[in-house]
Amino acid sequence: MKTRNPFPKNLRFDPLQGLKAFVSGKGKAWILWVVLRGLDTNGLGRVNRKAARSTLLSLGVKPKTFERWVTTARKFGFVKAVQKKTGEWSLALNSQKNICISLGLQRPSRYISLPAHLLVGKGGKANLFAAWQSLYTQNGKRLVSQKRQSMITGVSEQSQRKYNKQAGVISKRNYAISSIPAKSYSGILEFGNRSGLFKYWDKAKKQKYLGWRLPNTRIFPLFGTSGSQFAQGFELVQ
Repeated sequence: MKTRNPFPKNLRFDPLQGLKAFVSGKGKAWILWVVLRGLDTNGLGRVNRKAARSTLLSLGVKPKTFERWVTTARKFGFVKAVQKKTGEWSLALNSQKNICISLGLQRPSRYISLPAHLLVGKGGKANLFAAWQSLYTQNGKRLVSQKRQSMITGVSEQSQRKYNKQAGVISKRNYAISSIPAKSYSGILEFGNRSGLFKYWDKAKKQKYLGWRLPNTRIFPLFGTSGSQFAQGFELVQ
């Protein structure tokens, strides 16, 4: 009796690992690997090829695209094609440890669970980045610069802005107002490390002070509205 692989309602994965895969040109291979891991409910480390194809096609992937993904995944060592004596083909999965090593990671970081269509379908890369960003910043509670995020993920600041727009991330500007007199502007500008330095007129004190830009607050609606809850199938997995 053949074992049927159930459709993975949600995909469990490490978003940082996914970003590293895309930056290194292995993104589609990684997505296929993640879907196959979702299908491997028995923990056998392999999935029937026909079941994999059926699942990806149900998510909107074209037949030729599926074949390209399999070829790419085999090329980069994410999967291996295995044929049984019966002639049936399966896709054997490489281990989590080996995939991390191939992407320059020591181990997986934090896992999330996301509906498959949000990762596989249109805008999947944007949702992937927004998911990682929401975890890293606690959905806007921590203020982190795009420069810092780029250093961690390898995703350029320009691409971050594009992905946030595509994923519907809500961005709010933040500013800091100091007690430093405005006459120190030139010195702070030349020797300080403040971004977007400006002069601020304090009406109450009738004096100018210095202020500067802080990293934006970025909220991913799928994560929730305040960083304390999850919505639309987005889950943090311990």
